[in-house]
Amino acid sequence: MLALGFRDSVNWVRNPYGVLDEKLAEGRLSFQLRLLGMGRVFVTGDGPLVESAIRNPLLIGGRGTRALRPVVGDQAMIVQEGARHRAHRALVAPFFSATAVARYDPIVAEEADRRLTRIGAGGRFSALRLFHDINLAGIVRVAFGELPLARRERLIELIDRYGDSFKSPWTLFLRPLHLPLGRFNTWGRFAQNRSALREAIGEEIRRAGRDTLAGAVGEALRDGTLAAQEGVDALLEILLFGHDTAAAALAWWAGHLHSHPAALERASAEIAAEGRKDYGFVGATLRESMRLAPVVVHLTRFATERTELGGNPIRAGQHVFLSAYLAHRDPRRFEQPEAFRPERFLGPKESASGFDYFPFGLGSRLCAGMAFAMRQMEIVASRFLGRGPFVLASGQTLRPERRLVLIVPSDGLRMERLG
Repeated sequence: MLALGFRDSVNWVRNPYGVLDEKLAEGRLSFQLRLLGMGRVFVTGDGPLVESAIRNPLLIGGRGTRALRPVVGDQAMIVQEGARHRAHRALVAPFFSATAVARYDPIVAEEADRRLTRIGAGGRFSALRLFHDINLAGIVRVAFGELPLARRERLIELIDRYGDSFKSPWTLFLRPLHLPLGRFNTWGRFAQNRSALREAIGEEIRRAGRDTLAGAVGEALRDGTLAAQEGVDALLEILLFGHDTAAAALAWWAGHLHSHPAALERASAEIAAEGRKDYGFVGATLRESMRLAPVVVHLTRFATERTELGGNPIRAGQHVFLSAYLAHRDPRRFEQPEAFRPERFLGPKESASGFDYFPFGLGSRLCAGMAFAMRQMEIVASRFLGRGPFVLASGQTLRPERRLVLIVPSDGLRMERLG
């Protein structure tokens, strides 16, 4: 059993897409894995079972994210349950609602244009890094408002240094590696970078104006709605997830679109159309890319008591992975599931329920920043297409690579701008 758990764990950490592709080839949307530190895990992308899991009060979300706690903090929204989770969500929601996010459009467009103008004819670049830089600068301005340039750049530097502390998921998932030896080991350097970033966030919360997210966090700290650590963790989570997941999704999008000339031509024509005010086909290409390559490969639920899913027994303490990757490739829901067909997101949805397409999560734990993330990606994508033409660099292929909890295109997706 230990050998089986080791093999499953290595395969899952190295390439979860590969594991899931093998199961799909066998016609399986549900199966069991044995993972070190978790034991037997039930994995499913079967829509009715996903719905049952989301509606099952014995399967909870926060406790299943233990591995993320060193990264986002013990009091971040993603690790909270019940009333504390609702309190965090109520604080953040007004700043990222569908009606509020339009005010951030100029920020996102400005940051995109600033970096895209630096790419000259023949210039080579990492699409993942480009989108990372755009989105990070944008989320810092969204969260803290218009800071003096030196303070803004300092925050960006600290977030980048923190994100670069380690790339291997093994460092995060294997608790014996969590030895705080200062600059002498990976975890020690990570802890130092985390402390520096948390201190800077705390200082900016104390300085923040009332009309910013950081200001709202400061007010919640003063009136007792949030405890001190909760305030810092709330912003740390938004700063990290507010740029990295969207950057990874955009990198996949650039790879998929530039591998399909007809779709690329149609998307580029849409952006070039004078007076265009929406992102109909471009939005469809983004949604289709997220269907094929969900950057967060599964949602995690934890069984507080013995229960079952579709007749499959779930033990108390067992983890359940709700796999978007599997659900998005269910041939009962999506015709030609392996094909890049943005048209499936134009007009009536091809999928039959809300539980077979969930790149932003589901239920009460749906990403609070979903509206912002989608609008941000549409603006960045449109700016990117408008500055083209771009092509994939010679030899670049679309292969998955894990970076901590995200799945990104290998090599950061190398591209170049044509003359």
